[in-house]
Amino acid sequence: MRAILVGLAVALAAGAARADVIAVPGDFDTIQEAVDAASAGDTIVVSAGDYYENVVADKAGLRFLGKKGARWDGNLGSSEGNCLTASGDGILVQGFVFRNGEDHVVIYGDNALVQKCTFRGGEGRAIFVEGDGALVQKCVFQANRDGLEVFGNRALLQKNAFAWQYEEGVRVVGDGGQVLKNRFASVGGQETAIHYVGSAAVIAGNLLSNCNGTGIHVNGTDALVSGNQFRRNGGTAIQVYGSDGQVLANRLAFTQDTGIHLNGTGNLAEGNFLADTGGNGVEAQGTGNEIRGNDIVRSGSAGAYAYGQGNILEGNFVSGTRNQGIQAYYGNNTILGNTVMGTGGIGIYVDNSGDPQASTIEDNRVSGASNFGIYVNADRCPFDVAGNFVENALEGGIQVQSSESPGGTVGGNVVVNVLGVGIQVYGYSSTGLLGVSDNLVADASGLGIYLDNSQSVPGNSVTDNLVSGTAGLGVFVASFQSPFSVLGNSVRDGAEGGIYIAAQDSAGGTVRDNEASGVLGNGIYVYGYASTAGFQINDNLVSNAGGWGGTGVYLFAYLAEAPSTVSGNAVSGPFGAGVYVSADASTVQGNSARGSRQACLVNYGSGNSWSGNFGMDSDGEGFVNGGTGTDFTGNTCLGNRLDVTNYGGTFDTFSGNTFDSGGETTPPEIYED
Repeated sequence: MRAILVGLAVALAAGAARADVIAVPGDFDTIQEAVDAASAGDTIVVSAGDYYENVVADKAGLRFLGKKGARWDGNLGSSEGNCLTASGDGILVQGFVFRNGEDHVVIYGDNALVQKCTFRGGEGRAIFVEGDGALVQKCVFQANRDGLEVFGNRALLQKNAFAWQYEEGVRVVGDGGQVLKNRFASVGGQETAIHYVGSAAVIAGNLLSNCNGTGIHVNGTDALVSGNQFRRNGGTAIQVYGSDGQVLANRLAFTQDTGIHLNGTGNLAEGNFLADTGGNGVEAQGTGNEIRGNDIVRSGSAGAYAYGQGNILEGNFVSGTRNQGIQAYYGNNTILGNTVMGTGGIGIYVDNSGDPQASTIEDNRVSGASNFGIYVNADRCPFDVAGNFVENALEGGIQVQSSESPGGTVGGNVVVNVLGVGIQVYGYSSTGLLGVSDNLVADASGLGIYLDNSQSVPGNSVTDNLVSGTAGLGVFVASFQSPFSVLGNSVRDGAEGGIYIAAQDSAGGTVRDNEASGVLGNGIYVYGYASTAGFQINDNLVSNAGGWGGTGVYLFAYLAEAPSTVSGNAVSGPFGAGVYVSADASTVQGNSARGSRQACLVNYGSGNSWSGNFGMDSDGEGFVNGGTGTDFTGNTCLGNRLDVTNYGGTFDTFSGNTFDSGGETTPPEIYED
């Protein structure tokens, strides 16, 4: 009896061991029969052959292993269903070729593993998993409607290949998932190759080619999209919607739409290479996003584009864009240290009109723009354009539109060899001070610096700029009904003149410590018709102002409501007059004019006082007076062709002057031409 019991126990144990591994067709003819006979955790090994089945399993831990040549088909002839629908944790599917049917493999449970399978021709999804911790790897997906869909956290999808999926390649809904080193070719009509919804996604090292829709779309926070490659895709390559996402070191070529799109807050696109995008290269919509250190070549619209406040576009290289190189809308954006070359439109375009926060455009390099090098629309808002280098722009160097602005500065920029104006600022009716300072402008085909702040209350300041070789005026300031300050500028070799101020109805202004040399036209010209305050033109240096009528210093302040002062200016070698003043009740003192082709000193107006001036070595007169009530005292005029010519003027005082003919104590007779 004891022997019988021992034998029975051995037989039962052997039977239990055999039940752990079930062979199809060895133990059962169909996979469903094997599933029905199996227990949780059993392994079902399927040999080569065709299996037309819609299998349903509800036992945890089942392992489905297909040997080489095992083909699982969901088409039963009269109907199509899922090849496998399994419920339970720890399901494993490996080694099968799945064909036809609705969904190929559907798993409800955690820690599912599907690997080394091929999925072909499914009417629905090749794989659908609902559960956490899914792992799908080393599978091939061909000609299915959708490739792989996972609803759950911590999914890992790696080293799979997708081709000719009609809609989406991969869709994940969950947190903390990873999509790594997969290959996608010809995926999606207008759908997405990789679609991720959830936080903390990692999508890295994937290759996408010839995909028709969006390449990678992420909707969630803290995403990392890194090291992916895109070739000849139809839609946007990468889209990130959410906050604090990172798009790093991806390579994109021949994308028909936008390269990288960020939408949300605090996202970063850095170190990416983009070539031949149909739309913008990298674009960010939202606040606090960053576009840094990307190489963007031949984009179909802008290279880098930001729409929102507080965005940073820094250190990017942009070349050959169809439209703008860099474009940003709204305020408090920073455009810093970018290189922009060969754009079809404006090099850098910033529009933060109406926003109370200034945008900063600083230390950028722009070359070969087909329009302006840098254009800023700062209407009703502040601005800061500093330290930029612009060359070979075809419509102008830097232009700022700042009507009704609370103020701003254009400082420390270099503009070289541009067609049009070097630097121009339109500040009509501004409420704050506009400053243009410490800039270098060379070889502009138009004006060097043009500032228009007409009807602005605080006025403007143009200081310490160097302008050389312009075809137009070196510095032109339109200051109607507003004050101005032009200090310490140097203008050399301007084709039309040095510094020109149009200040009709102006509140007055100062032109001091400037230098103009080798210009064709007037060295310094101030037109202040009917101004409400006087002008101060002091301590300027003008040499070799050429061209017909090229006067050294010229003040026209007709009908001004306050006197002006012209003092301490030094003029040499002008083609026209040295110092020419047409004003009333103004003071002209301590100026020096040498080597004029015409008169050294010229006076028109009434009640002007000339004292301590020098007019020497001219081909014309030392002094020409066409004004009335002139005070001419203590001046020196030597070496001129004529001492004094009086064109219908009168003198109140004429004493203590020095001429070649000796000391003059009485005015000359009126000269009748």
